Amino acid sequence: METGQITITELLEKIKSIKTVSYRLVMLRDEKGLVLRTMVIEALPKLRSATWSLYNYGDVIFITGKTSGANASNWLRRQKGKVKGVYFQIPPLQLTANFRRSPSYMRYGFSSIAIPYTQYLVNSSQSSPQDPRERFLIADGCPFFPDFQTAAIKLLYGVDRNTGQGLSGEVVTVNLAQDEAWIEHIHLSATSISVLVKGNKVSGTRLEIGGAVDWRFDKDLRRQGRVTCPLPKGLPSKLWIVVSRGSRWLDYRELAQQMPWYVAPESITADPPDLRTRIESSIYRGEGETIEFKSQLNKDIKDKLMKTIAAFANGEGGVVILGIEDDSGKILGLPPGNLNREKDSLTDMIRNRVVPNPPVSIEICVLDKVPVIAIFVDKGKSPPYGINPPKLVYYVRRGATTFPARQEEICDLVLSHRSPDSQRHSSRSLLNR
Repeated sequence: METGQITITELLEKIKSIKTVSYRLVMLRDEKGLVLRTMVIEALPKLRSATWSLYNYGDVIFITGKTSGANASNWLRRQKGKVKGVYFQIPPLQLTANFRRSPSYMRYGFSSIAIPYTQYLVNSSQSSPQDPRERFLIADGCPFFPDFQTAAIKLLYGVDRNTGQGLSGEVVTVNLAQDEAWIEHIHLSATSISVLVKGNKVSGTRLEIGGAVDWRFDKDLRRQGRVTCPLPKGLPSKLWIVVSRGSRWLDYRELAQQMPWYVAPESITADPPDLRTRIESSIYRGEGETIEFKSQLNKDIKDKLMKTIAAFANGEGGVVILGIEDDSGKILGLPPGNLNREKDSLTDMIRNRVVPNPPVSIEICVLDKVPVIAIFVDKGKSPPYGINPPKLVYYVRRGATTFPARQEEICDLVLSHRSPDSQRHSSRSLLNR
């Protein structure tokens, strides 16, 4: 994101130049009449129009609609206005406005907008009118609200109020679309990224995709449409997708997913990968908090495996790949033999030594003409997970290494997954084992 300041005069000129803007107003009544509490002005073509028009609660009035940018600018310049037969005063405004440029789908405050936009915030140069005391808002022809803050957040931003949320102190909020070019949609697969770029001035922009240090893709764009970028080494663990013109970004996305086939965020879709792709992607990314390599399979390795599997289940999940050189990630493969028997042996060992039973799947796959075994561990639903009953020892991952869990880590695992009534008893009994 990008932040800064402009003068109120510059902001008024920006609003004035726009043909049509939408507005949402909250006005409070005092001894002198109606005074503006909050005004939201927007020029966002992809935003849905409000389904209400005017709610009058006597000393609190909410109004929404559309007007010309010149008219909205004139309200702010003259510090008063009239809309739908209602006259209102605007408190004196500060001479500068703070702004924040945001990419598409970036949540800020109550807003998540589908195209890039700049938000301008203007404060009053004197104390703003006090919000009404906590009381019901109820009137004929108007929806009921338990208090002013709940009503304002719902009617201004279309969201329900959560605990701790409150209406901000700014008098004026202006949201203006930056619609030269934006990232409309991203589709991820094991072998490519497809990016749909839309906008009113796409010609002359550039799409750049990067992630790994030694890999990047860029393309000059002449028109809006979809661009496909091949991924010769699979999906990197982190991706930057940027649409720019010259030295100025127009839109961007940062994708940092622990597992690239997990559920994608809004406006992003992904193909579920096959087994080979999942394993190759993990090998490409290297060992870390959720990935472990073992070059061979013997009794000592199996003992270490149990600790790692318990640690993965206690954390965010992970995968152990057998037949991969630890340091280099080179595919060595496992010795020829009955790998299905080894798979069954691992399944029995995990069932007998890891408590409670962790969510695990074991798969055999051939890479570079040699077999490997992958043990996929999902994040456990009943932590903490330990090994070697009846005297259980619990493990966690710190970076790319498995460690015995400290007492406070065990407590954290218990407290985050148990009901309040059982937390104290459960954590005490675990620590006494």
